[in-house]
Formats: sequence, structure tokens, C-alpha cells
Amino acid sequence: MRTTPPTQYTITGDVRPFQVGCSYESMDALRETVQFVTVAKGFQYKRRRLHRTRFHVICDNPDCPWELEGRATHVNGPAEIVSLTPHHPSCRAPVREAAGNEHAKVKWVELMVRKKLQEKIETTATDLMKWFAGTIKNPFSYSKCVSARARVVEESKGAPEAGYTHLHTYCRVVHETNPGSIIELECNGNVFVNIFFAFNASVNGFAHFRSLLVLDGAHIRGKYECCLLGAIARDANAQCFPVAYAVVDAENKKNWEWFLVLLKCVCDAAHVPHDMITIMSDRDKGLIPAVSKEFDDDRHAYCVRQVSDNLLKSLRVNKEQAKMLLEAARNTSEIVFDYYMQRVADFSKDKNIVEKIFEKADKRHWGQPHFPSPRYEKVTSQVAESMNNRFLKARGMSPIPLIEEYRGWLQRWHTKRRDAADAQVGDHPEVVEDILTITLQLARKYSIRKVARDVYEVYLNDSQGRWQPLRAEFEERKVVCN
Repeated sequence: MRTTPPTQYTITGDVRPFQVGCSYESMDALRETVQFVTVAKGFQYKRRRLHRTRFHVICDNPDCPWELEGRATHVNGPAEIVSLTPHHPSCRAPVREAAGNEHAKVKWVELMVRKKLQEKIETTATDLMKWFAGTIKNPFSYSKCVSARARVVEESKGAPEAGYTHLHTYCRVVHETNPGSIIELECNGNVFVNIFFAFNASVNGFAHFRSLLVLDGAHIRGKYECCLLGAIARDANAQCFPVAYAVVDAENKKNWEWFLVLLKCVCDAAHVPHDMITIMSDRDKGLIPAVSKEFDDDRHAYCVRQVSDNLLKSLRVNKEQAKMLLEAARNTSEIVFDYYMQRVADFSKDKNIVEKIFEKADKRHWGQPHFPSPRYEKVTSQVAESMNNRFLKARGMSPIPLIEEYRGWLQRWHTKRRDAADAQVGDHPEVVEDILTITLQLARKYSIRKVARDVYEVYLNDSQGRWQPLRAEFEERKVVCN
């Protein structure tokens, strides 16, 4: 009777009892299975005889008669359980702590988690601890899970140092094989510091997009902890379009300034003027002074969700007031903005809550009516968070594998979107066509009359059948209710 390989036990959590006549592919497979089952059941064993064709073990408890013997016909042949004495019902309390079980070694943990990591490489050591506790009801130490995970990852992707060794060569190859790309490496002698990369497809594509860039940073896990800085735009279908990224040693003002200087080089290559760029961010560490220095501070928009989250902590703004802040930021009318801010004040016991909010976060940076530059109705940095989630697996890699993973995404994304654009029907992207269709349906309710140069009166029928006039002044770029 053939048995399930030991790694299958860890996946299913099915710890089947041993039986006389169970056969295994090899003597090593039998040993590994015995080792797994004893740890899963929570007891230990002693070896009485260990040979390449014979495996004989007994329970570690001298009062327990448990005994197992397995034999193989030859060294590389299949093994079989030839004798088995069951445990005594009152053998002893099982070994519940993995640290107390001498068979639960790093090599054993590595064997058990290999399949798990192959399915989901971003699984952390903490996740592995919880998985072991739920699968075999036996907790394992954090250090063993970390060591086992590191060995499996290194085995599949190579040592972390390998991703730093050939960075100079890698940069030269990128320049040669992908002309137009911007990749800059900064080292302190032989010590890696930073690397910036923007591939040619991203540089050329940004030239045709709205001049809005969302900046964000994320931590890179692994043996050598770093930070990933990114600049993301949106294409005509409102999809994520990564423009440039950098791997830096830390997220601070110095590295953000270095990143923004190179980002300006990307803008130059895309023929996009610096003073036309609107920057949106989560106000990460060191980012505000860096943007103020390299770009215009008046063109720095704050993510409203991040602002409201900070206010929830510092000023104890409740969730309803946070929703009002989001609505205030989304509206382009100053009157509507003031209305929602007044509602925030009405819901607060603090009479000066609005002034304190503006003191914490200047309304010029997050309220659309007060923001002097175009932000294209974008008030959150959700696009950057989406890219960070996409980078979740790659953020456990060293620079070269990370950049190669990123390059693979770009190739697949651009190919898929290019094919979709070739199959497109109409003069505009799909998202824009939908917006135009909805706008046209709404516009049929209006009547327009010209009253002066670039001044029109627009009449709309309200729900009660009355006609309400609006005055549109194109030169002043405003609409006035009469």
C-alpha cells in the first residue's frame, strides 16, 4: 500500500496512522514521514537501529511500548513497515512546544514549508507560525520559521547578495538593449546605496498622459531591508501606469530629493515641463520638503484619505466627519466645500475644529476649490496603493530580480493594452466613451442661450417642472446660479 508523501500531510493536515505493510518510495521517505508524524502527534522517539536498509525506532517514554521497524530490499529500493507496536493509552502528555521536540529541526520545518512557499512566496514567517499551529496543532518558534523560509527562498531565487553583485553590468545591459531608458546606480565604493529605473516605454507613454504623478514609498523585506520609491500616472482608461521607481537604503528627505531630480530627467525626456506637473502624495517622511525644493509647493496635492486618517488620530475626528472631508475635497465649488466643513464643525464638540484641521493640513493642498493647479478630480493616492499591492511579491527580492519582475509586468501590460487599443471601436478610449455617453444623456435636459461673448445661460428643468437658469462664463471658467 503506497502512502502520501510527507509534504502532502502538511498541506491537508491529514496525519494518518502507521500500518504494517505501508510502503514508501525510499528509506529516506519513510524516515521523513516518521519524523513528521511524531512531531505532528506531539511525541519523540529514539533510534534503536539505523541502517541504509533498516530503520528501527521506539518511543522516548520508557513506559510506552510504541515501536516501529521498516526495511528496504536494497539501498535505493522501496521501504516498508514490517512491524508496529501501538502507543500505550496513558503514554504521557504530548510535547506541545515545538522547541521541546528534538525532531522539529530547521531542516524539517524547511521540508514542510517548501510547498507552501511555492504556492505563495510572500508568506511571512508569522504566517508560517499560524499555519503550523492550525495544521498540526503544534506551535513553532519564530526563529525556526525565519531560517526555514530564508533557506527555501535562497534555494529558489539564489542568495540575496547575488542581486547586488552585477548591478553595474546590469545597468550597462539595460542601456544597450533598451535605449531611451533611464537607469542610475549610486554606490559608496562597493556598497550599494540607491538605484533608479524608468524604462523607455514608460518615458514615452508619460508624454501622452495628464501631468499628474502620484508618489509613494514602501518597505522592501528581506535580509537587506530597503525602501521602494515610485511615481505612478494613469492612462486614458484610468488604469495604473508606472513611470519610475527607485530602490533606496531609507525613506528620507535626501533620497526623495535624489529621486525627484531623476524624475525631472524623465519629464525632460518625455518633453513634459516641470512646472506643469502636479504631485500627489501621502506626505511620506521627507517628501514635503523634497517636493517643495524640486517642484513647486503649490502643485503638491495631499491624499485626502491620508489626511483624514491622521486627523482621526490627532484630533479624534470620527468616521462620519472623515467622510465629510472626502466629500468637501471632491467638490469643485467653494460654496459646497464650505458647506461640508461647516457640517464637520456641527458634528464636533470643538468649536475650532475646522481651524485646527486647516492648521494640520493646509486646505490649499487637499481641497479642490482651493488647489491652484489641475488635479483632474483625483483626491486620493489609490493608484499608488494598487501598485504597492502588485509589488508585494517582488518586494521580497533584491534589486536585479525586482527590476526584472517589474520589466516583465510592463511588457505584459503594454502588450495587452496595445491589443485592446487596436481592437477599440470609436475615436476615444472606452472609459472616455462611457463618460461622453452619460454626459450627452444628461445634456438633453438643458437648453442653452448665448447672452454675451463667451457667456451663456443654461436652463435646466428641476424635479418639480420649474426652469432654473445657470450662467456659464467661459473666460472666467465658472458657473453662477442666477
